[in-house]
Amino acid sequence: MRTPPIFLAMVIILSVLVNCSIVTREVNGVGRPAVTIELASYNQSVDVEPDEGNDGIVQFSGTISVEVPWSPSIQYLIVYLNATAGNGTDQWPASTSPPLTFSKQVTTQNFQVVVRVPEETTQYPQGLLTVSGRWIYSPGTMGGSIEPVTAIIYVIGYYDHALAARESYVEGYRGDEVGYDLMISNLGNAYDTYELSVENMNQLNGKGVYVSVRDVRVPPLAEMTVQVNVTISSTATRGNFEIELRSKARDAAAAGDPDITRSITLNLRVLSGDKPSDEPEVEPEPIPDEPEVPDGDQGNEDKIVPEDSAVNEDAGDGSFPFVGFIVAAILVTIIVVIGILAYIFGKRED
Repeated sequence: MRTPPIFLAMVIILSVLVNCSIVTREVNGVGRPAVTIELASYNQSVDVEPDEGNDGIVQFSGTISVEVPWSPSIQYLIVYLNATAGNGTDQWPASTSPPLTFSKQVTTQNFQVVVRVPEETTQYPQGLLTVSGRWIYSPGTMGGSIEPVTAIIYVIGYYDHALAARESYVEGYRGDEVGYDLMISNLGNAYDTYELSVENMNQLNGKGVYVSVRDVRVPPLAEMTVQVNVTISSTATRGNFEIELRSKARDAAAAGDPDITRSITLNLRVLSGDKPSDEPEVEPEPIPDEPEVPDGDQGNEDKIVPEDSAVNEDAGDGSFPFVGFIVAAILVTIIVVIGILAYIFGKRED
């Protein structure tokens, strides 16, 4: 009896599926491998000063070793690496080798990690590199993580600074106290302390001008303002003066760069004359306007006429209304009396 072709095809497919299942079970049943990451160096330094043409790139190298209980059914072990770097504040770009394949013959391989630290990264806090990974059997489904390793990245400090004044020219009188706002910019990536001094101090003191200024510590890539105080004595020489200020970077000198100094000149003018009073000026009271004098009374400005006087020799026409009233009243009274008398006499004759 002849076997149908369809039946033979089904037998072949089932055989393949059974064999694949057995291979997978054997691979998964081998157990976990021992994968170890080692670095050639666990600390590196990097220079990020932009003016020196540094690119901020630092490289680490290392090896990966595997121990696998190999089985005839196992072909490969693949390792995928991952690298992260930063200083806790910023993350830095990091790249590593592509996936590495291990076999019975290849149990150790080298790898590299490249980290780029950005320009103007501060010296502290220090950077940290972490290299980790995952492994997987091929063919197979079993996989797992690899114990990570870490390394320190030291950012080399660089130093620079600049001086500027908000106003470099100030005027003052004898006995005055004036000042300047001096701005110190730390252009480096490390903390630095700046020692400030007046180069021509003795010359200024001899002219009665006294300058005081203090040292200041400035964070990296930051700016701070320092007050420069000037006292002008009451016997100071009048005229123009130059105040020559000099700064020296103390931490830069301790790091081996003692020549980082900067200078700035401030201008002072001691004015002639007395210092204006700080008291507010009081305006004088206005003088009342004098009354206008009629043309006819020219020359009699000093003559005082009482307002309540009943008799005024110079009153002129001003007393006429009062006198006329009295005369009219007398006349009316006389007329009334005459009328009454006429009426009485007329009655008697009747």
